[in-house]
Amino acid sequence: MDYVDVDILLGGRMSGQSSIHIADQEHPDGLVRSHIVFISHSAADHAFIEENIIPVISACHLDFHFENGLKRKSPMVSDMYRKAITRSVSRCGLCLAVLTAAAVRSEWVRLEIEMALMWSKPLLRIEIEECDWMNLHPGLQATNVIEFS
Repeated sequence: MDYVDVDILLGGRMSGQSSIHIADQEHPDGLVRSHIVFISHSAADHAFIEENIIPVISACHLDFHFENGLKRKSPMVSDMYRKAITRSVSRCGLCLAVLTAAAVRSEWVRLEIEMALMWSKPLLRIEIEECDWMNLHPGLQATNVIEFS
């Protein structure tokens, strides 16, 4: 079991505890998924994540799941994406919710956060701009936060 001091790593101002536990987890397929970070975000925030968050996660030798936004369009792609998201969130050890006005408007971010909370995944809010994140899910209020704003 490892602990990552995400406040120091991401360079933000974190409220709540300063270490987040990323647990090794055994899944129904019998494989153990360890140290996988799922990044919930709006496609509009892709550049910020690539420049500021992925390098830190990579430097910590953590695996991450980060989609670049080819979701939404056709029902077939949407269904495939929903299955991929379900699989990725269920296997992650930590979910980062990158919160912006665009993320608050995203049905996919809402779904990803609901899944993370439903499966009791450690969840960390990363606020990169002021936004009404409480509209995504009331359970976000009980999570730790890093503010980049």
